Amino acid sequence: MVSIVATPPSPSPGYNPLVTYLDSTNKNQPAFRYIIQIFPQGSANLLTEFKIAPRPGDGYGYVDISKIVSTQLSSNIDFFSTGVYDADQGTIFNYDLKFGEEYIATWAFSDYQYCNTTGFIGLTDLTNFSLTPHGYSVGDQVAVTLTTVYNNFRDNLNGFFTVVDVPNAYTITVDLAFIGNGPVTPGTVQYADGRKTRATNQANSLDQIAFNRAYGFEAFHVYDQNTVLPDNPMSEIQTSAPDTGFRCKLYQYLWWNFYDGETNTIDEIWFENSLGEQFYKTAGGLGNVYMKCAAVGPANHGPLTPVGAATLPLIKPGVEWYEVYGVNNAASPSVPSTNPKRIEIDRRCSINQHQLLFLDRAGSWSSFSFSLRARESQATTRTTFRKEYGDQNGGPTANVWGYRTWDAGETTFWVEQATSWQLNSDFLSNEMSSYFRELVSSPEVYMLLESGLNETPPTWRRVHITDSNYEIQSTKNKKLIRNVVNLKLAVDDSINI
Repeated sequence: MVSIVATPPSPSPGYNPLVTYLDSTNKNQPAFRYIIQIFPQGSANLLTEFKIAPRPGDGYGYVDISKIVSTQLSSNIDFFSTGVYDADQGTIFNYDLKFGEEYIATWAFSDYQYCNTTGFIGLTDLTNFSLTPHGYSVGDQVAVTLTTVYNNFRDNLNGFFTVVDVPNAYTITVDLAFIGNGPVTPGTVQYADGRKTRATNQANSLDQIAFNRAYGFEAFHVYDQNTVLPDNPMSEIQTSAPDTGFRCKLYQYLWWNFYDGETNTIDEIWFENSLGEQFYKTAGGLGNVYMKCAAVGPANHGPLTPVGAATLPLIKPGVEWYEVYGVNNAASPSVPSTNPKRIEIDRRCSINQHQLLFLDRAGSWSSFSFSLRARESQATTRTTFRKEYGDQNGGPTANVWGYRTWDAGETTFWVEQATSWQLNSDFLSNEMSSYFRELVSSPEVYMLLESGLNETPPTWRRVHITDSNYEIQSTKNKKLIRNVVNLKLAVDDSINI
């Protein structure tokens, strides 16, 4: 029987180890394997099943399902949203784990006996009084192995036989002529083809939550799900943007995730600026969802409701920063459900107003502005072939070979282009320099050029970062930190040919 020794907390980040330890009372049986099954929560549709051997020493089953679970996670972005939307699709995987076992089942008999009705050997457990039923039927092919090598006639009991009679649940008769009387001779019986006894769902871990996040090595070893669950002093907005030193231009976009855990605890997103004014937008009305994504950037925070004497807009002359946090308005009085994140307003002049929006390692969407010089380049690839030019009427005389001056010998039959950009950031804080590496390594990045800012909605283009190396700089070594990023469009314009 399988039992669970340890399980990961729920919710857990889906890209970090999700380890379960198993134990079984049958782990010493021949060819023993633990069976692991993963189902979408509440569903009978099996996602996957695999088996593992017990590890040496303690025989525990070590199960890490993070590689499987992470395939069910992706991203969720709504470029049109200026409010709060349901981000469960892609950022949350709710699943059930079920555990079982399989092994080559052996039946222990305590002695052999003569069977009067057939004249064959009977193997029985009745004399041992343990009364372990064998489960065999007439016609089964079995392998018999004695516990000890006797070096006498009793060793003839070893071998492969057919069950010819089943006198009771604790005795079988095999097709071996009686070998004579002898002392007590115990042994074991198993199916001759090595078939296994299999049992599933002997233990389970139901309604587990994995969310789209990858903690660093140093951070994950102290992971506490209370940093995710709302209405907790440790609760955080699900972004890896720095708590301080994160600067944004007025034209930048941000969409950040708030874990709500189907409790509808976070029903408002609050904003508080450096003047002490408070504003909010509703986050309720989405039903029971795990992850809510809120537009919180300077350019896309959307319509807000002032609190008390506050006056719109949120960002006005004199505002140096604003903070964002989730609030449980159903509580009395209203209480923050998450700790705040501060966004500092960057009012430095910009040569360009380009920005890159990227999926950070916490599953939220942040952006960096690239306000200095930008370079666009295009690489064109042509595929050509050579053909004959001219024909019998190509010249001035009929029916005489000739050619025209515009005839082509080398002809292009395919053209494609690759558009690349080199963007230069403004000067960064230490915190932003460290956060910048998440942009460089992000699997999903979108570019918004200055020319697309005035369009509704803005024109985002999917891009791929082509840089493979990134130096994390510090003001201790370099007073002014500025980064350059190289990228290419994921889809180029078509060319007619």
